[in-house]
Amino acid sequence: MSELFHDKTNRKKIFSIAIPIIFQQLFYQMQLYIDQALLGHLNPEYFSAIGNARVPFFTATSLITALCGGTTILVAQRFGAKDELQTKRFAESSFIGNSLLSIILLAIFFFFAEAPLTLMGVQSPILEYSTKYIKIISFSFLILGAETTSQCILQGLGTTKVIMIAGIAGNALNIFLDWVLIYGRLGFPQLTIEGAAYATTLSNFIAGSITILYLFISKNIPLRMKMKKLRIKWLSYKNVLRLGIPLAFESLLWNFGNIIIMYYLNLMDIMSAGIYTLLFSIELFPYFYIWVFRNPL
Repeated sequence: MSELFHDKTNRKKIFSIAIPIIFQQLFYQMQLYIDQALLGHLNPEYFSAIGNARVPFFTATSLITALCGGTTILVAQRFGAKDELQTKRFAESSFIGNSLLSIILLAIFFFFAEAPLTLMGVQSPILEYSTKYIKIISFSFLILGAETTSQCILQGLGTTKVIMIAGIAGNALNIFLDWVLIYGRLGFPQLTIEGAAYATTLSNFIAGSITILYLFISKNIPLRMKMKKLRIKWLSYKNVLRLGIPLAFESLLWNFGNIIIMYYLNLMDIMSAGIYTLLFSIELFPYFYIWVFRNPL
């Protein structure tokens, strides 16, 4: 990487790929600020509930993102070698395989939403609020695997601006829907914490759809994929997992440490956990910068 930065052309290309990804991650984290800020004005318990719910959800999304790291590596390698057939096989196999894993996570979070919260020491009534929130946003997993894989494929192809655009659109929609559904504007009922969950889920679907549609219909990318012709090659997907699982294991260990911290914070008072998750999201900003440049572009 240091050798690449010595060349002005390579340096410019690296930044043109990396900067949109960094902004997309920042926009994603802004959802937490917005939800907690708006709900905190109504009830401090909602503020803590969102913070607690986000920890297991962020752990799961980080797992999917890490597994997709193998997709980025293999797509970039095969694309760089001008091997269109293998590039498409890795892309298609990852799209299907990661989508299936994401749906499995949906089932786990919807039916066992209370389990990770209990392990974190979350008490009533925060437990009930957090459980409601997780059950609703768990439907984001319907599209998360496909969306994250699409992002990784585009990253491997060196096309990332659409990822940032999707993040901006999703965040703008989330702000508007939060205002409408949390407070009950424009004739909608006041749904408070459930409204925040619906807003986040809907905005995730819109942002994810933009990225996925771009991958399949855009004429500005060198890879031609068609939804009807998607096939999974298990050997190709095995190679994706071989690279992605170590990254996922690292992510799980890191997030497990945060779960332990949340357990002790929940023993203190209801506000400590919410404040920690808010500060934790701020601390992630420099991490995203390092993470993007650490990964193959």
